[in-house]
Amino acid sequence: MLFFIIFTPESPKPPSASTRDPTGFGVGYGAALNEFTDKVVKITFGIVTVLTVLIGISMYKKRNEQGHTELQNSEAYLSKLP
Repeated sequence: MLFFIIFTPESPKPPSASTRDPTGFGVGYGAALNEFTDKVVKITFGIVTVLTVLIGISMYKKRNEQGHTELQNSEAYLSKLP
């Protein structure tokens, strides 16, 4: 239901000579199409961002569980130097 509410375009305005829409979608539908595109881009970007953060957190936890943190790796490397 929320998806339907978010993506419902605004109702078109009554036609007049000053509000003619050059996109060919009818009066007012160009703005509605732009609004729809903006919402799709924002939602897609948000989903990608959340997934990226979740994957990063899961990889960080997995790396820490195995005991291979950056600090431990650098300490092990430094201890092997002459």
